[in-house]
Amino acid sequence: MEVREMQNYEKNILKKITEKSIEKSADSICFFLLHQPKAPTKLSEYAKKK
Repeated sequence: MEVREMQNYEKNILKKITEKSIEKSADSICFFLLHQPKAPTKLSEYAKKK
């Protein structure tokens, strides 16, 4: 592989990793909000869909 291809490959992997970790943290935030007594309705509805 050329250096440039290698850099693109690494960027794509990092992008996938960050997207997945963002999804996970969003899910955990929703889960946290669901269990709050005064959760905002839109967020709790979103969390229930997940």
